[in-house]
Amino acid sequence: MNLLRKPPFPLTVGYDGLDPDTPYAVVVYNTHAEAIFMQEVVSDAEGSIVVELPEHFSKYDGAYSLHVYEVTEDPTINDAVIIDTLYIYRPYFGADEDMTHAELLARHIIDSITGGFYYTIQLQETTGMGADFLPVHGRLCKVNYLYENNVLTYDRFDTESNQDIYIPSPDHTAITKYVDKGDYPPQGSPPSPITRYDRKQSKPVKTYVAKSDSVPHYGMYYTYSPVSNYKDMSEYDTIGFFPQDWDYVVVGEFGWTVVPNDIRHATEILIDDIICNRFNHGQRYISEYQTDQFRVKYNSQLLVTGTGNVQVDRILAGYTNSGTLGRAKVL
Repeated sequence: MNLLRKPPFPLTVGYDGLDPDTPYAVVVYNTHAEAIFMQEVVSDAEGSIVVELPEHFSKYDGAYSLHVYEVTEDPTINDAVIIDTLYIYRPYFGADEDMTHAELLARHIIDSITGGFYYTIQLQETTGMGADFLPVHGRLCKVNYLYENNVLTYDRFDTESNQDIYIPSPDHTAITKYVDKGDYPPQGSPPSPITRYDRKQSKPVKTYVAKSDSVPHYGMYYTYSPVSNYKDMSEYDTIGFFPQDWDYVVVGEFGWTVVPNDIRHATEILIDDIICNRFNHGQRYISEYQTDQFRVKYNSQLLVTGTGNVQVDRILAGYTNSGTLGRAKVL
C-alpha cells in the first residue's frame, strides 16, 4: 500500500473484504521486524476496517510491514489474514489521484540518480576520530539521541537535565557539541552574532620535544638527577569532543525537511513526459549525426545517468555526488 504523506492528518489505512463484525489487530513492523504500532479494531457490517496512524507516520517517510490478525480467544493462534507493505512517502509534486502512478515513476527515476529527498528517522553506529566533529552518513537535520560507549549522553527531548547539547554541523555531514561561547545556534534558535568557536577538524597531532634543560620539561629547579618531573607533550594536547575509537550510536532526523523547488519542477516535467509519452531519447542524447545512411551515435549519458529529458538532467546534476567530496570519515 502506497500512502501519501500529505494533509489531512492523521493518516489512515483501511482494508475491505474481511469478515463482518469481527475483531482484528493491526500491527505495523519496522525494517528490523520490531512492532512499533498495534491497535485493535472491529470490522463493520461490510467487512471493512479503518485505523488511524499515530503522529510519527505523518512526520517521516518510511517503509513498513503491516499485518492484520484476527483476534481469537486462543492466544497461540496468530495467523495473519493480511500481510502488506506500507510505503509512506511525501510526493515530490502533485497530490491528485489521477497522477499518482506518474509521480511514483518520476520519483523513482529521480531517486535512482540523486538518492532521494525524503525525511526519515535513522539509527547509525560510528566511531570517534579524535576531532570535534563526528561524521555521519546522509544529510543530518536533527540529533535526537546520542549514545557514547553504550551510555546515553544526549536526549533532545529532555529539557530539565544539565546535559551537553549536540547539534548538526552547518553542512549537515557531522555532529558537533554546542559551546556556549558564540557558537552555532542550538536547533530552533536564531543565529548568534558572536564569533564562532574554533573546532578541531581532525585529531590533534602529538608533538614530542627532545630532552633538554628547558624549564617546561624539568621544572624550575633543574638538577642532573634522573628526570622525575618530566612531562610527555601529549599531556598538553587537548582531546576532541569525540575521542578516537570511542563508540557512538546516533539517532536523528535525516534528509530534507522540504522538497527543493527545482526538484518539484523537475518532477513536474517528468510527469508531463510520462503522461504524454514523450520519452523520445533519440532527440535528446544524439552526439553525432550523419545524413548518409543515417548514422547516429548516442551519448553515453543515455544509458548511465539519463532521465530521458536533458533539462531534468541538468537540474539533477546539482544533487549528484560525482566530482564532489564530503567530510572525511571512516569508510
